[in-house]
Amino acid sequence: MHCGVMVTGYNDPGHQFDNAVDDIVREARLQGIEHVMWLTMRTADVSYVSPEYRSNSYTFRDNNRILLQKAVQYRGYLQVADWATYSAQRSDWVAADGVHMTVAGGYAIT
Repeated sequence: MHCGVMVTGYNDPGHQFDNAVDDIVREARLQGIEHVMWLTMRTADVSYVSPEYRSNSYTFRDNNRILLQKAVQYRGYLQVADWATYSAQRSDWVAADGVHMTVAGGYAIT
């Protein structure tokens, strides 16, 4: 089985995220990927702000909602794993900005 795993979106502005998810799903299907799994973005203790100030923890919450809506729309093709909740209490898994992985976080996410 071929499955694509996405851990991305932190630099994406909210007003384009839904279209970006559609683009990725469309491309995955073209490449014969059987499922796409997308991990939700961390929102707990996040101070990270994207370059050009286009996204922050509020955007990440909105984008997580979009992911859940898209999962319903794509009826199981897009699956969402709740990384935001799973990692919320683990500050040792992320750098001080709450987003970028430490070595321990790299192991945890895989």
